[in-house]
Amino acid sequence: MFRASFKKAVLYEDGPKERLSVMELEQRIRNVISETIRPALQGHGGDIDFVSFESASGCLKVLLKGACGTCPFAQETLRVQVEKVLMSEFPEITSVERA
Repeated sequence: MFRASFKKAVLYEDGPKERLSVMELEQRIRNVISETIRPALQGHGGDIDFVSFESASGCLKVLLKGACGTCPFAQETLRVQVEKVLMSEFPEITSVERA
């Protein structure tokens, strides 16, 4: 049963899940960034901010700051630490890009 009409059931590999509204999805993405990704980046002098999520394309844009913003390995950090975590948690995300 759904609490709001804008939510839909979606089938994923591990079974049906409730599709979140864009606002709810963005908030959950922000929470994962704050609780999981940010502490790892801050441990190396960097930081990350949520910039935007385009639900139609599935593209998430983030801003890498501090040491991560100027690091030559920033693209690898984005791919390994950010994209991998977020895409495994949220099947709605199809790509993660630097803003």
